[in-house]
Amino acid sequence: MIAKILIITDWQCHSSNAIALAILEKLVDHQPQLLVTGNPDPAWIETFSRTAAARIDILPVPDDAVYGPGYGLQIIYAYLQAHHFDMVFAPSTSRGRDLLPGLSSLFASALASELIDFSLIDDGFVGTKLLYGGKCLADVELLGRKPWFVTVHSSVVRGEQTAEQEPAEINYYDFSWTDPRLKVDHLIHSDSERPALSEADIIIAGGRGLRDRENMALLEELADTLDAGVGASLGAVESGFASRDILIGQSGSSVEPSLYIACGISGAMQHLAGLRCAKKILAINTDPNAPIMRIADIAIIGDLKKIVPEMIASLRRESRGSCSDER
Repeated sequence: MIAKILIITDWQCHSSNAIALAILEKLVDHQPQLLVTGNPDPAWIETFSRTAAARIDILPVPDDAVYGPGYGLQIIYAYLQAHHFDMVFAPSTSRGRDLLPGLSSLFASALASELIDFSLIDDGFVGTKLLYGGKCLADVELLGRKPWFVTVHSSVVRGEQTAEQEPAEINYYDFSWTDPRLKVDHLIHSDSERPALSEADIIIAGGRGLRDRENMALLEELADTLDAGVGASLGAVESGFASRDILIGQSGSSVEPSLYIACGISGAMQHLAGLRCAKKILAINTDPNAPIMRIADIAIIGDLKKIVPEMIASLRRESRGSCSDER
């Protein structure tokens, strides 16, 4: 039996789109539908209309709308009541983690969160998630009344790449958006021009071993040289070297860079849970026995205050040499 499945995504969020594509790869045999709130641009519609999605439903949002807890909850609840889905998936982004528990509560049905793998067998569902900071895996089975709700982690095991599909059916829905009981007055956006952690190909991260804020500025200088994002461990945040919005780990962001440069980070399990999908790890630490040194692809034993400036100088010399060759 083919389940009727919906995937909710946020078209403006890179992480949300990447996870939605991974979910679509795993559900190609079920002809899932997509629900997107907002006003997606033609490029987004073209990309997703050629995936395994059989249909894309768009809920336009007023231009002056500000997202907050409860935003769109009742409208999406009404939409789900009208369409009778068996399962509803969403990327495990801040919005997905906000929306799906509310919907699950309204339907009084099961919710599985932060899954890294899942499968549909006959009329059942089994998912896999990490527990205890990534130390073990647990199987999650959903039972009871439907629809079932699932949020999917960015490190989801991907399905097979599928060939380009026939264009999906596109539908626009006109809903009357009501004010939620809890309303966000305004959002404070970072004015940094560095890549966001969710999109950065290279990330420079600092830990408690930085010892002072000046050394965090040194990492920021290295990041600017590499056009990299800047992150931090919980130790660096608690020590006041970095703000919580760049926290990486179990209580922060999960990242997937090609290169993760960890400076003064010991490698607690809670931090490692956030970078398990990094392709390469370079660790700089004075302690050769630090946990992160054992998992790093490249481990440099030494003082970051000496090593990082040398890296910056070397990169700048290489950059100047490249410019000279071009001339």
